[in-house]
Order: sequence, then structure tokens, then C-alpha cells
Amino acid sequence: GGGVWWNQTSSTWVVPNNPPAAPTNLSTPLLYFYNGIASYFSGGAAILQPVLQWGLSPAGGSSTNPFWAMGSWYVVSNGSNQYAAPPITQVYPGDTVVGTVSVLDTVECSLADGTGCTYAVSWVDTTTGSSSTIEYETPYKYTVAFPAVLEAYDVYYCNEYPSSPVTFFGTTQSLPGPSVA
Repeated sequence: GGGVWWNQTSSTWVVPNNPPAAPTNLSTPLLYFYNGIASYFSGGAAILQPVLQWGLSPAGGSSTNPFWAMGSWYVVSNGSNQYAAPPITQVYPGDTVVGTVSVLDTVECSLADGTGCTYAVSWVDTTTGSSSTIEYETPYKYTVAFPAVLEAYDVYYCNEYPSSPVTFFGTTQSLPGPSVA
């Protein structure tokens, strides 16, 4: 039923320098930087997120010659992880990226509770002009917004992180307001 839900989030960030450490025999780190909105429900969670990644992920990349790449993800975890992500696109250190999640169709979705909406998960590299927008129809109500996240796997040493900071800025987030009970 009712309650507030997020219908938009947008952040800008600069692709950092490559991590200085070469891939080790342990494994190559997998780093994700993103903003997004999430839904937590009985038995699971869902998240819509434009993602900057380093390393090999289910969406692509490389463990032997890692690079920075962007993708538009929809992930559902309800006993088994499910994800939808188009092919990733390589981006470069110093590029400025804008990542946005926004509701597209307020006619089909329930404005009272935020369920059944179609969302656009998009990103644009304002330095090179490359971009991607993917639409996902989702039954979930997104009640949590993440303005900036670092998610890391297989990191054993500090030099496996980027040698420059990742700063999210220009962040906006929108709620349609409290729903009608």
C-alpha cells in the first residue's frame, strides 16, 4: 500500500584513474560505483542503477586487462540473483559521467504506491558523447535512494582501488510525495 517512493535520482561523477596494482594471481578486483533506487520486499530486493565498473562482471569486462565501463542495470535478488544489463561501454579516466534513474510512465504505474512503473536507467559520458538508456518495467515500489555507492569484490590491497577519488556531485532525487492512504 501507501507510503513514499522515489521516482528519480541523478548524479554526476568523474571516471577515476586506473587502480595502480596490476591484476594478481589472487583475482582481479571488481569495483562498482553507482547511484540508484532500491526496493526491499519479503524475500528479496531490487535495484535500478547506472553503474561504473572496473573488472569482469556479469555484464562484461576483463579480469586480465581491466578497464572502466558503464552499464544500466536492473538487479533482483529473491533467492537467486537475477540481473538485466545491456553490454557495457568503455569509458576513460577523466571522463565526466551523468547517471540517472527516472520513472517514464505515470499513466501505467500506480502513483498511489509506486508499483508497476516503467523506469529509464541511463547514463551519458559528457566528455565523449556516448550514452545508453534502457527501460525496465518493474512491479516493485522503490523506497530507498542511493546518491553514491562503492561496491567492491576481491580487493586485498589498498592499491587495488583507483589512485584518484571518485566524487559524486550535482545529485538530485525526487519523491512524488506521500501517497493517498
